[in-house]
Amino acid sequence: MTQNPIETYEAITSTFVRYYETAFGLRDQRMVDERRALLNEPQRIFTEPLLEPQFPLEGAELLEQVCAEVGLGPWVAAELERLLSPVVGPWRLYEHQAGALRASLAGNGVPHNVAVTTGTGSGKTEAFLLPIFARLLRESEGWAPARPLHPWWSADHAGEEWRASRHATERTPAVRALVLYPTNALVEDQVARLRRALDRVSRYQHDRVPVLFFGRYTGSTP
Repeated sequence: MTQNPIETYEAITSTFVRYYETAFGLRDQRMVDERRALLNEPQRIFTEPLLEPQFPLEGAELLEQVCAEVGLGPWVAAELERLLSPVVGPWRLYEHQAGALRASLAGNGVPHNVAVTTGTGSGKTEAFLLPIFARLLRESEGWAPARPLHPWWSADHAGEEWRASRHATERTPAVRALVLYPTNALVEDQVARLRRALDRVSRYQHDRVPVLFFGRYTGSTP
């Protein structure tokens, strides 16, 4: 059974109080009761939850149509759909996602800066990643096929040195995009998300040769 926000809040508070009583047990029941009363006082260790109602967002426009408007071919549109979801089929963008893609790839020679201020869970990540991946995929259409990876770990290549997978490409390395996050936790979360998304690009499916590369630089990077 799904809990509502109030039930979740009450479950968390009672669990926290039980932790105190278990980890720091007392023999005198009167002291136990007094401590519990103190812990349950408002503003002592808990505060009332703040609930923000949010109306569900509906998909407004087909990704394929928006891509066609900004000059992206069917292959790029199909790969963007793969990046968004493992489920094959037409993908509808929220209004702010479609607007971000249009503004970024307008093609009129005028730079556009996009600010997305929608609420939690509204797809803000896709709003800035879609234009980046759209450009990368469009550029990758002109890239030569990648060379096979160097299987230095196999018995046939025993003793050979490790070689970075970027050596499997013929093109000159270059930075296409820089994404800044305010916390290391967000970086870790997004890296895992990027790996899952890029793994679905069809050009990866041949011999597992990467097409796009990305690095992670945080406060713990040497």
